[in-house]
Amino acid sequence: MDALKRSLILAAILWFVGMIAGVSAILVPAGAPLENGIPVMPTPVVEPSRAFVSIMGRNLGVYGVLLGGLLSAGISSALGLLYNGVALGWTLGLAWTAGVTPIRVFVGLAPHGVLELPALLAAGAIGLQGGPLLSSWLRGRLVLPLGQARMMLLVAAAGFLAVVVAAAVEAWVSLGAVRPPAGF
Repeated sequence: MDALKRSLILAAILWFVGMIAGVSAILVPAGAPLENGIPVMPTPVVEPSRAFVSIMGRNLGVYGVLLGGLLSAGISSALGLLYNGVALGWTLGLAWTAGVTPIRVFVGLAPHGVLELPALLAAGAIGLQGGPLLSSWLRGRLVLPLGQARMMLLVAAAGFLAVVVAAAVEAWVSLGAVRPPAGF
């Protein structure tokens, strides 16, 4: 198995561990109003175009942190994968605690998640290559075959596009699918 595939498996494990921690913790923000012991989080209705810009900016920031592992010996990638796993797990745990059905959660996440999650995991896998690359450089024999470098660049570019498209799908499809009907 080549290094990028091993890193992808590690990225998925880190994300999954973070999700388990997030679901387990269901952290309540300080000062959050509670209703029957469950945090009540206001969710303002935002125009899809404004939501798109916000979501895209946030997701590209995460994407950059994950790729940044190439420059931080994989540290930013590992921490970013764990943190974002925790954030998703916390959201899922909160939804479960609030009685949101798994179908409704799926409807809200699947349309954009099928693009976003693989792109973020791939970016994390690329970033996790920073550790082995730094190690080989410190030993005086930096080895990054041209084929592997091309593959990393191609995957990073495809992931970038996937994150942008996922942000559009989230803004115009996913948010509309989970928004309560008018009058609620």
